[in-house]
Amino acid sequence: MKKIAFLILIFLVFLIIYSQREKETKDDFAPGCEGKGGITGCLGKSGIKDIKVGLPVDCLHVKANNCNGGVLGIENRCTADLFLRDVIIPQNSYQLIEFIRDSNGSVVVLAPKGNFDSYNPLDEDTLSVRGLLGDLPLVITYTKKNICGEPKNPFKI
Repeated sequence: MKKIAFLILIFLVFLIIYSQREKETKDDFAPGCEGKGGITGCLGKSGIKDIKVGLPVDCLHVKANNCNGGVLGIENRCTADLFLRDVIIPQNSYQLIEFIRDSNGSVVVLAPKGNFDSYNPLDEDTLSVRGLLGDLPLVITYTKKNICGEPKNPFKI
């Protein structure tokens, strides 16, 4: 009986810790700047805000993932593929993407292998990309804000 009570207690402690971690991961804009990186595992020093989708449809969900610097999570539940420059997000799939300003000032779309960003502006940068959801044109716009990190851009060495 004591073993069962002990296991239940351990389970409740882990549940409380996990639920707190989930809250911090979702709510923190730049957790690496707030000293919470060790608690959440998120080390981002920048983030995405003010996301706008120019073709609001119920089957396309666009959310910021600011855990490690700010990338977009796109869930395409539509019956058509989403085309954003060179990145294709097939119907009924989920993909992380990132907009980056290249050395000419144009916006490039990347599909990172994880939730770590490649681009951190000096202060903030509003990035916009036109795409197609099947045959329907759409625009996705967001602002990338640097909170406490060094600027980084793979196109500007």
